[in-house]
Amino acid sequence: MRSSAHLTFCALIINYLKDKRPISSLGPVVIFFYACVFFELFAFLILKFVHGLNFDIRILLSIFFLLLAIFTHRANLKKKQTIFRD
Repeated sequence: MRSSAHLTFCALIINYLKDKRPISSLGPVVIFFYACVFFELFAFLILKFVHGLNFDIRILLSIFFLLLAIFTHRANLKKKQTIFRD
């Protein structure tokens, strides 16, 4: 969770400096969920192949975060079109 939060903050800072405007309110949530998916899969691979431990719950957690990420990503696309009309 901590790594996902740090990655989210870094992405938000870079995005703000690049565009000079904040992203929609769901943007940080989308980034956080995608980061959670990445770090959960990474943790599963490390535990499985380096340490030889079997944590199948990590795969279920990754699927859960992926579903949340897809749902919030779609909602973010709808919100972004209504918020930032040029």
